[in-house]
Amino acid sequence: MRLIPEQLMERAVARWRSVEFASAREGLRQRTMALLAVDIDPPDEPAGLYHNYFCPKHAAELRFDPRLPRQHICPIDGQVWSGSPFDEAWRFGAGNLLAHGALSAALLWQLDGDVRAAERATSILIGYANRYSTYPLGTYSSRSGGCRGRATYQSLDESNIIVPMARAYDLLRDRMSSANRTRIEYGLLRPAAEHILGERFHEVHNIECWHHAAIAAVGMAISDHGYVEEAIDGPYGFWRQLRDGLSDGLWWECSSSYHFYAAHALTTLAAVVASARPECAQAAELRKMYSTPLMIRMPDGRLPATNDCWFFSSLYGEVCHGVPAARALYEVAAGWYGDGDFHRLLSENYHLAPRDSMEALLYGPDVVIDENNRDGTDVGSVSLPTIGLTILRNRLAEPSAESGVLLKHGPSGGGHGHPDKLALSLYAAGEQVSPDLGSPGYRVPLHRSWYRQSFSHNTVILDRQSQPPAEAELTCFQCQPDKPDQVRARVHFDDQVDERYAGTVMQRAVVCSDRYFLDLFSVSAPKEHVLQWLFRVRGAFAQITGTTGTGVEVGLPHVSVREEGGVRHSAVALWRTGTGWLAMHFPAEAGGSLAICEAPYSPASERTDLVVRSRIGRASNFLTVIEIGRPGERLSKVELEVPAAMLNISHNGSEQRWRLPNAARDTGWQVV
Repeated sequence: MRLIPEQLMERAVARWRSVEFASAREGLRQRTMALLAVDIDPPDEPAGLYHNYFCPKHAAELRFDPRLPRQHICPIDGQVWSGSPFDEAWRFGAGNLLAHGALSAALLWQLDGDVRAAERATSILIGYANRYSTYPLGTYSSRSGGCRGRATYQSLDESNIIVPMARAYDLLRDRMSSANRTRIEYGLLRPAAEHILGERFHEVHNIECWHHAAIAAVGMAISDHGYVEEAIDGPYGFWRQLRDGLSDGLWWECSSSYHFYAAHALTTLAAVVASARPECAQAAELRKMYSTPLMIRMPDGRLPATNDCWFFSSLYGEVCHGVPAARALYEVAAGWYGDGDFHRLLSENYHLAPRDSMEALLYGPDVVIDENNRDGTDVGSVSLPTIGLTILRNRLAEPSAESGVLLKHGPSGGGHGHPDKLALSLYAAGEQVSPDLGSPGYRVPLHRSWYRQSFSHNTVILDRQSQPPAEAELTCFQCQPDKPDQVRARVHFDDQVDERYAGTVMQRAVVCSDRYFLDLFSVSAPKEHVLQWLFRVRGAFAQITGTTGTGVEVGLPHVSVREEGGVRHSAVALWRTGTGWLAMHFPAEAGGSLAICEAPYSPASERTDLVVRSRIGRASNFLTVIEIGRPGERLSKVELEVPAAMLNISHNGSEQRWRLPNAARDTGWQVV
């Protein structure tokens, strides 16, 4: 074997017999049995795009059944979809099942001597080898050129199935006949590696990480050192992706899912070349790809779903489609680096799920050490200024019940970026009251008309139109023991992209204090616009006070108005949440209008409330006090002293006075 160092396989054999790894042993058997239970061969036609395997009505992934290639069931209402493009997308799932199932079966053969598993895995490899040359060159081409598939829709998917098949071949080679080895090497592995080489982007990209993981895996499997060197040391190989692909330890696209998609590819590459190039696994940047997400996780383990990102991304579950669960990935990190934080995360996971991954068997530590385990994170407020994420955390109870806001600023995020500069996400007492909604499948109509629009984010828009691409800057992050945590950021829209936004400056200043978050969003534009402040709330709407008459029309797609009206002075909106209640105080609304609307959540079959504050003018300050309370507690009284720019908050006989931020003097929130 060449892709798994000898000492690792010897250790895995010993673990296979141990009680401590019984769950991992059973997990591998179950995954192999899932393959053996279905009688499918490599498809005669190429696979389609995975993102087509979603219900067009509900933006929910269809139920994949390997026995039903032409029946695809919506999990929301049970409707059966068939025909194109669903049947082609089904073949994507079939290919993944076969490729990853072959790896599980081959490993089961090595560890347990299961001949039936070995024969099934071998038949899959031979089946693909017999068909690979018959697959036509795909017609898909990315914006960067290349990325065409053969067995799959695109070379990314090709890489994703070639990696496990190369690893399976490596595990099975010694029991194969010479004829079968030749057929697999020259009918599948070499042609696939050559195809992927020709479809590369030659840039820093998550897909390029997978291209090189596949090329490295094939190179090691067939002893072609040229492939291995190109994948690691080439102009856009392993080292270049690590050096230029990270900002503050996160993948540059500012998406939790794409971060782990790239991290998994780079980790896989380092793992398969470990016997020849052990230095790859010890790269400091790769280690940081696992430590940085621990800084930005939310109380329930979820990761921010910023930009194109799966809404479910969580360090206590799945981080991305097509990637092992977080606990499996952190087995590798803990085994390679031994960090106490990685052990702690694994310990937290194994209070929720068994230690059943292949990664635990092959790469994990002998024992997961419980590092004084506590739920949630204890890093406090944190700012990653280059990637553009700042989190203010307010912990007055257990870490799992903390409240926090995330302010998104920084670069645009490239092709996977969303137009959501200065957007906030909110957790209240451990509950995701207003998270970023991320993205569903890319071919779902709502993906572009809702999830990738500014009006699905908690920010400000002009004239009911999404923001153009822009780069925001962090102007202040304060996290000191004797002062309240706060953050300020600004964005200036130039006239190169969107004439409507040209010359507009937006600034947001947020401070965390006890049970409140204070938020001042300032807008200044060269000419008059309809200015709309947006904020989603996930809860049971209770009441709104302070509105009267009619207001400015909301006029946003996919949004239905529940209550609306103008505001003479101030207003308060209240929601019941799972842990208590949330109140939004609007102490300076005179002359504007306020609407409580309904809009798509994630999945789109669920709904969320959307607060829309609308004003007409060239400039405006949207002032908000977000108050988080427990059942039975009274609302605070919030008053604004206009001339003095002072905000008074009274609660249970005590009072806090705040001086509002002043952008002209570059001052933030100040306790008086």
